Amino acid sequence: MPNNNNSWANRYYEQSITINADQVEFSALINQTCSVRTGVADERIADALEDFDNEDSGNLSHWASDDVKLDNADGRTIEEIERRINLLGNLYPFKLDGASLRYSPPAENSLLYEALLCISQAENLTAKSHRYLPRHFEFLACIVSEIYLGNDSASYRTGWPRGVGEPKRLKALVEKIRSLTGDMIGEWHWHPRENLPDDPSSRDVKECGLDVVAWKKSIDKRPGQLYVLGQCACGKNWLDDSKLAELRYKSIEDWVESFTIKPVTAFFTPWHAVDEIVIHASSKAGVFFDRARIVLYASTNAKIKHANAQTVIRKIINIVRPISVNA
Repeated sequence: MPNNNNSWANRYYEQSITINADQVEFSALINQTCSVRTGVADERIADALEDFDNEDSGNLSHWASDDVKLDNADGRTIEEIERRINLLGNLYPFKLDGASLRYSPPAENSLLYEALLCISQAENLTAKSHRYLPRHFEFLACIVSEIYLGNDSASYRTGWPRGVGEPKRLKALVEKIRSLTGDMIGEWHWHPRENLPDDPSSRDVKECGLDVVAWKKSIDKRPGQLYVLGQCACGKNWLDDSKLAELRYKSIEDWVESFTIKPVTAFFTPWHAVDEIVIHASSKAGVFFDRARIVLYASTNAKIKHANAQTVIRKIINIVRPISVNA
């Protein structure tokens, strides 16, 4: 167990409980229902239940002590699921029945929560069809960015690898963004710093960690638009400080003239984050969107129910869980 009561110091321990809850949700999604104890199966197999020890188990036999630890682990998993219920309300597609979780999506369900859960539970993000999951998530991040910015906003996926017919080299990518955003003075003007090549190969520089560009359109078509520069992270290492700081605005300015208004950075992940991690990640990466926040923002707008978005969402679910899920 954590050795102090400081929530910030315990943030990684608290975050570890979310992994157990995800495993329970994924099992319930596949089997319709499952025991909360499913979430601590890995710890039991690895004999790694020490984090769930407390004073109640100190004078007990080995087996009795393990039972106490398992009960504590189950309790923490239930607490995490209850946190999600309180956070998402009717948008949470599961029901907690005692020590069991049941898949019970609402009648009007976009399947977005299930899709994000599936990405987090993918065995890897590089083999076979799984390599498409990060690209699909970046598309969803574009939609959420537009919802976040409100009316008269637009976005463009810039992540690598880029799609067929999309610019492969950074210079062409920047010029495409400049064209899409209105060819504004002081915005997306290609201007490499001294001693840098005018048109670097994609082998040398791809996107400077930039996966999403979204902008609030200027009402009078004059310069000064607000931009959100987004980074997406789907893998289990999303919480590493090096990953959170991968998108560096200064590295973009190596190639693009300084903006009239400095863009806002954002970070998108399909994983759940406890509040202490939200604070930590926000301080490192900018506006932070985890699974809960993505689902909440998407619920306020019809864009996530558009046919193109729903096609992507169903592709994600079918890649990770090849059994159809009814909308």
